Amino acid sequence: MGRRELLLVVAFLVVGAIAFQVTAPATTSTTRVGFGDIFKRWRREMAGAKAVAVANRSFEAAATTSTRRVRLEGFSGRLTVTGADGDTVSATLSVQVGGETQEEATAALPALVTQWRVDDTEIVLEVRHPEEWRVQMRRVPAELTVTMPRRLGIQLDVDGGVATVSDIAGVTLDSGRTNVTLTRIEGTVDGEMSDGRLEVASARALDVETNRTVVSAEGIREGASLQSRDGQIELRDVAGAIDLEVRRLRARVVRPGAGVDVDGGDLTVDIEDLRGPLTVDANRSTISATATTITAGSIETTDGALTLTLPQGAVVIDAENEVGPITLPEPAEAGQREGLVERRTATYGDGGPKIRLRNKRGPIIVLRASS
Repeated sequence: MGRRELLLVVAFLVVGAIAFQVTAPATTSTTRVGFGDIFKRWRREMAGAKAVAVANRSFEAAATTSTRRVRLEGFSGRLTVTGADGDTVSATLSVQVGGETQEEATAALPALVTQWRVDDTEIVLEVRHPEEWRVQMRRVPAELTVTMPRRLGIQLDVDGGVATVSDIAGVTLDSGRTNVTLTRIEGTVDGEMSDGRLEVASARALDVETNRTVVSAEGIREGASLQSRDGQIELRDVAGAIDLEVRRLRARVVRPGAGVDVDGGDLTVDIEDLRGPLTVDANRSTISATATTITAGSIETTDGALTLTLPQGAVVIDAENEVGPITLPEPAEAGQREGLVERRTATYGDGGPKIRLRNKRGPIIVLRASS
């Protein structure tokens, strides 16, 4: 570290210490808080807790014929939810609370708030702790294990941690900073997520809105609909239609069973083994699609390459590009140019489904797969 960088670090620490003194709440003690005290507190928070107290709690309730779901509120930590036969919802919670001494850690335990209630259509478990626990320990080690009737769904209102859910009727997400893994979900996965990771293996349908989230899903028996910003999407073996309203991300779709519709901008989209119609309207995007079945479609983008690979068979290509080349398999008609816009059409075989391609400031490339 050079002299300049060292001076910047020292200045930052001094300004932070002064700000702390100015904004710190008033105290009834006559003892002054000096820089040594501030440094000790900072060192304590960075080093973590020296002593730990553990709170263990358990809950149990019976689901009735009118119960539709379990709802978890406020939990942050490691969550495991498993569906089972029967009508009993049971949960075990273990939370570790840290402190400078064992007495301090034990005295903090009553600040952990847990509420368990049974409403007409849902069973609710709320777990909350003071935010300063998270600051002092950097995290609050907590584990929650839930066993519930597989006929019920669950709503996850959680913030932070890891959640694993399997063998239940459905999942509704309201999660932030959480890695969620869902397996063998009988119904729909829906809701909202931000700043996390969502992995789905086998569900009836997927309908989620995400922000800064990595989404991976496979084995969706019906369709998938995603509204996503600033993340990454990978979908495999979705049997129904796929609808993506997305911006500033990379999307990969493999073996879609029906049509794919993409709308947005600033994308990199890669579609493999396309078997249905493809519709893309995306600015400033790179689009690549490989089809195994020829169907009508439309792809429109700007400022990126548009590459389409088709199987052998009858098809009509209508391509138009502004300030960019068009490459079509032979035989293809000569291009017609008007100003900066070039248009080329090609009919293969006896003519068939029509595919419309549009681009600006990027190439259009159509390839034919080997027979």
